[in-house]
Amino acid sequence: MPTEFNAGVEWAYGYVTTIANGMEVQLEDKLTYTRGGDVLYFGYADVICGDHIFDYKESSEGDYRPQLNGYAASYMQSTFKEEVTCHVMYGQTQRVDTWTIGAEEADEYVAEMFKLIEAPDKKPEANEYCKWCKHISSCDGVNDLMVKAVGGGLMCNFDSPERLAEAKKVLPVFKAWVEGVDKLTKSTLEGGGDIPGFKLSRRRGRQFVSRDFFTAVAGEMAKRNFSVLDVLSKCSIAVPKAKEIYKEITGEDLSEDFLPRGKEFSVVVADKTKKLE
Repeated sequence: MPTEFNAGVEWAYGYVTTIANGMEVQLEDKLTYTRGGDVLYFGYADVICGDHIFDYKESSEGDYRPQLNGYAASYMQSTFKEEVTCHVMYGQTQRVDTWTIGAEEADEYVAEMFKLIEAPDKKPEANEYCKWCKHISSCDGVNDLMVKAVGGGLMCNFDSPERLAEAKKVLPVFKAWVEGVDKLTKSTLEGGGDIPGFKLSRRRGRQFVSRDFFTAVAGEMAKRNFSVLDVLSKCSIAVPKAKEIYKEITGEDLSEDFLPRGKEFSVVVADKTKKLE
């Protein structure tokens, strides 16, 4: 797993636990919104704690208010809470978008969104959220975007910063389309279908260290008078797990003195202060 991914998850873990401050935390909780007894939609919130809803995004910053406001409306509908605070955590930049929304405002927001969704003259339009859509491999909006981009020479002619910016904007859709084609190909082959020129190939599973290893090592250490510190120095441990172990043993929080940071790195994110027409 990339170092920057670990850093983002560890940062988000610290952010959530600080706000939770000992309160019960729900993970991947299913939220359902109903109207007139019918289920309009459902989703899974990454983390819920009291009056707070958290969602983690590893890379792409964007406008996730529709998603989080939908979660908020569902959560307040089922719990009768009057307001909640939403948090969108971005792992690469270690930045948070946060806002508070009331139950009435959330319901109105959902109603307006469904007016757009249910409009009879609506047409699909490719955007940064296509990567989560199961229809990406057969979407006219995505197809139109790709045909236009390829036909305009966008994929090989970056003769200006503006042209490169345009390519960067459509990159998430292209990547999602490629991943969608890969998934569809695999599922078709696994279901017994035929894809000319391709076949399934089995791979061995990834190795992991079993609990029996630690029992065996502990026994050998005792026999050979081997230092526990020598063994631990050869192991690595994730920051959240280290904090958990330290807290369990000492009853105290792990000091930042024990948690140095690696070398800084750069990531490309959307500049919200500038708008490319």
